[in-house]
Amino acid sequence: MDQWQTIGTAPRDGSSILGWWEKSQTLAVIYWDFAQPGWLPEDDTDIESMSAPTHWMPIPKPPGWKDT
Repeated sequence: MDQWQTIGTAPRDGSSILGWWEKSQTLAVIYWDFAQPGWLPEDDTDIESMSAPTHWMPIPKPPGWKDT
C-alpha cells in the first residue's frame, strides 16, 4: 500500500503519514490528534490555515532499508 489514497481512508491512530493538499499543492508529514480532532504536522509546516488534506500515503522506507 504505497499509493496515494483519499484522506477518508487514512489511519486515525496517531501514526505518522504523508498528507497532500490538492488545492495548495502542499505535502507534509502529519498525524491525527485526538485531543483536538484533526490533522497536525510533525514539523513547523503551517497547515493551520489550510483545509483538511485531500490524500495520504504511508511514509516510505528509506532506500536500502532492511526490516529485522
